[in-house]
Amino acid sequence: MTRRWLLFLVALGGAWGAVYPLTTVGLHAGLSPEWLVALRAVGAAVLLVPFAAATGALRPLTARPAAVATAGVIQAAVPLWLLTTAQQHVSAGVAGILSSLQPVFTAVLVALGGRVGWPVWAGVGLGATGAALLAGPTGRGTDPAAAIGVIGAAALFAAGAVFIGRVLPDMPPAGIAAAAMSLTAVVLLPTAAAVSPHPQFISSGLGAAAGLAVLTAGPLALFYRLIQDVGAERAALAWYLAPAAALVYDIPLVGLPSPAEIAGLLLVIAALTVAGR
Repeated sequence: MTRRWLLFLVALGGAWGAVYPLTTVGLHAGLSPEWLVALRAVGAAVLLVPFAAATGALRPLTARPAAVATAGVIQAAVPLWLLTTAQQHVSAGVAGILSSLQPVFTAVLVALGGRVGWPVWAGVGLGATGAALLAGPTGRGTDPAAAIGVIGAAALFAAGAVFIGRVLPDMPPAGIAAAAMSLTAVVLLPTAAAVSPHPQFISSGLGAAAGLAVLTAGPLALFYRLIQDVGAERAALAWYLAPAAALVYDIPLVGLPSPAEIAGLLLVIAALTVAGR
C-alpha cells in the first residue's frame, strides 16, 4: 500500500464528517428525510452522470444491470434513508460516531472469505476503541431506536462495499457512483412526494442539500475506487475519520476536544497507520 491511499482516506473522512451536520441543518429547515435524501441524490447524479458518460464509465455497467442496481440499493438508497431518518432523533456527532462502526462490519464480512490479515484486524480494534472514546462525551440521551437505525445503515454500507468489491471489481467507480445516485433519486423522489406532497423549500434546506450532493458525488466515486484498489476492509477505515472530522468542525461551536476525545482521535490515527501495513 502507498501513502496515497492513506491521504485519500483522510480526504474521505473529512468530507463525510461534514455530512452529518449538513444533514441536521437540512432536517431543521423542515425537509423530510425522504426529500433531503432525494435532493441529495439528484444533485449528486447531476454532477456524476455527465462525467461518467463523457469518460465512458457508464457503458460497461450495461453488462451487469442487476448487480449494479443491487449495489445502488444496498450501498446508497436504503442506508442513506435510514441514516437521515435516524438523524431526526440523534445528534450529528452521535450519528458520525455510530457510523464509524462500518469498518467493524466490513472486516467481519470480508473475514467470511478468509482474507483479512492481522494489521486490518488491529486497525479495526484500535478504531473501534477510539470511536468508543469519542462517543463518551456526546453519546448521552441517544434515542435507542434511532441509534439502531444508524448502526443498521452502517451495516448496509459495509455490505454494499463488500458486494461492490467482490461482484463489480472491474466496473468503473464513477459509473457505479453515478448509477447508485441515479437509482436513489428514482426511488426516493416518488417516495418523498407521497410522504410529503407539499414540502417547504427554504434557502437553508436547499443549501444543505446542495452541500450534501457535492460531498456525495466525488467522495463516493473515490470510495468505490479505493474498494477496488485496496479492498473494502481498508477503504471502510475512512469512516473512522468521520467523527474525528466532526469534532474539528465543532471547535468553533463547542470549543476544544476533551482529553477523552483527543485520545480517541489518536487511536483513530493509529488505526489507519496500522491497517496501512
